[in-house]
Amino acid sequence: MTVLLAPSEKAPAASTHYAAAHQEGLPRLQNPQRLLDNADIGTAINPRQAQGTGLSMSEADAAPRSPTVAAVASPDAEYLRRWQDRIERFGNAYYRGLALQHGDGDVRLRVIIAADGALQRIDLLSSSGAKALDQAAIHTVKELAPFAPFPSTLASTTSELAIVRTWQFRR
Repeated sequence: MTVLLAPSEKAPAASTHYAAAHQEGLPRLQNPQRLLDNADIGTAINPRQAQGTGLSMSEADAAPRSPTVAAVASPDAEYLRRWQDRIERFGNAYYRGLALQHGDGDVRLRVIIAADGALQRIDLLSSSGAKALDQAAIHTVKELAPFAPFPSTLASTTSELAIVRTWQFRR
């Protein structure tokens, strides 16, 4: 299975080939389903409000509060590229066989990150239709937070980034 993050509904074929050729990352998790079974997914993902209670997700509260960043056109593309690379490495290492169990699916998330790298919010914009795939995408973001602080040039002008990406789970 390859987990790709794409800025559009469908990743270009070149990205799929690139991801397959550049598999890196963490050792394979013996039982990724255990992580999903223990995930607490409810109605709103906001670490500030949910301290100690776990994070959750909501489509209803997904209105953008920050400008969405397009990595290709942004002068801060390197930050976003590193963020995406780290997310993909984790997903490929820990959730490689998930699509075999739950079928193919695309999960679209908006991840809001503060300038200090703290995870502010995760919004589920589009569900895969399989709770396990949705939880895997959300768990990936939660597990890797906090993220790297913004470079000083970005932090001086931006207090938070809203990154919208599609997690693609394929057999």
